[in-house]
Amino acid sequence: MTPTESELRFDAAINPHGCSPAVVAALEDAARARAYRHYGDPDAGRLRGLLGAHFDLPPESFLVYNGCGEGFLVVRGCGGRLDQPA
Repeated sequence: MTPTESELRFDAAINPHGCSPAVVAALEDAARARAYRHYGDPDAGRLRGLLGAHFDLPPESFLVYNGCGEGFLVVRGCGGRLDQPA
């Protein structure tokens, strides 16, 4: 079954609206500066630090992963208990 344009799809990483001009500019700048990594920061340390500062919580309070498939594997590795490390 193929969804119509008005339907939302959660089985693929598709944004029907495309990137905003600001995102396109940031990607172009990063590519020109070669300031990128293939998979980003593997521990998301900077992002978790910023989230912690914003919400006044320790960075370890945040679970950051690449897509829901990886998130399921992380949760499964913890035995479903996110309050204990894997």
